[in-house]
Amino acid sequence: MKIKSYLVCGLSLCVCMNILLAETYTYMDLVKRLTDLKSLSILPQEGEFCGQYSSYDRSSRYDPETDKYINWDANGDGNGYLGMEGDRYILAEIEGPGCIWRIWSAKPENGRVIIYLDDMSTPAVDLPFIGYFDLKNEPFTRPGLVHTVASGWNNYTPIPFQRFCKIVAEKGWGQYYHFVYSVFPKNTKVPTFKRNLTKEESDALDRANEVLVQPNKIDSKHTKAMIIRDKKEILPGQRLAISKIKGPKAISSIRCRLPLPAFPEDCTLLRQLTIEIYWDSETSPSVWAPLGDFFGTAAGAHPYISLPSGLEPDGWWYSHWYMPFEKQANIFIKNESSKTQTIEFQIIAEP
Repeated sequence: MKIKSYLVCGLSLCVCMNILLAETYTYMDLVKRLTDLKSLSILPQEGEFCGQYSSYDRSSRYDPETDKYINWDANGDGNGYLGMEGDRYILAEIEGPGCIWRIWSAKPENGRVIIYLDDMSTPAVDLPFIGYFDLKNEPFTRPGLVHTVASGWNNYTPIPFQRFCKIVAEKGWGQYYHFVYSVFPKNTKVPTFKRNLTKEESDALDRANEVLVQPNKIDSKHTKAMIIRDKKEILPGQRLAISKIKGPKAISSIRCRLPLPAFPEDCTLLRQLTIEIYWDSETSPSVWAPLGDFFGTAAGAHPYISLPSGLEPDGWWYSHWYMPFEKQANIFIKNESSKTQTIEFQIIAEP
């Protein structure tokens, strides 16, 4: 009897622990993930993973029985689907809890794409496929989240679901699709998406939109952030320590600017200048890259704006990748060119 009692108590404790460990995400929590680079420094929970459904050519496949790839050069990637349901194409079926993070197409048209979530008797979203991207249908109306770039139509509005997601399309939907999603651990609780958002949910999307419309303008809001500004000359062949920061802290921003020759000579110089970052007591760097590569502009200086990094029109590179460390961070720049280089920089480190 004692053994049975111990087993019952043990099972009860496990159930209680699972309940305590269960994550509950509001819609606002999920929207915050769109712009919270700090969260990337925390490993996902066990059981969380990311996946994608796409229109890739299904005739290209791996045969496990022969250990061979069949039709691996097949390239009809615009019209693939999982199967048919009557005269509708099944584009995705996902077991929850999860969230769709990105919908993409190269050629959305007027055929309807319909998203069913959980036990809802009516679709959560039922629109012409073009309607997911044309900024005419709430809540897909925010240009920081819904935009067309390089002939790619993008929608980054989170669409969470608790138990199940099924996406089907009617004839004339277009060509090419991606549905990028995450699945959370089974005990996670998330809301079921509805297009009619609450004010709090809509405000969260507005805040994310503001960040993503001008992603280069985000700055540390931490009142105790350390800001290091300096300008240094680096001689040919010199490896110069530009910053040593005591921890525990996290670097949340690195910015730099330097005079550059015209293209294509700038390509060469931006590879002759390298950045190294050592954490704590490391003897080899965790970060090493040519300067242009580090800021995402290789080869050469090509202005662009994104949330984690970019090159602004005034010549300032920036990196907003969040990099925590325990004891210290040592940052070096090495000049392997034949001329002295002058570099301005700003580093922000948060407690």
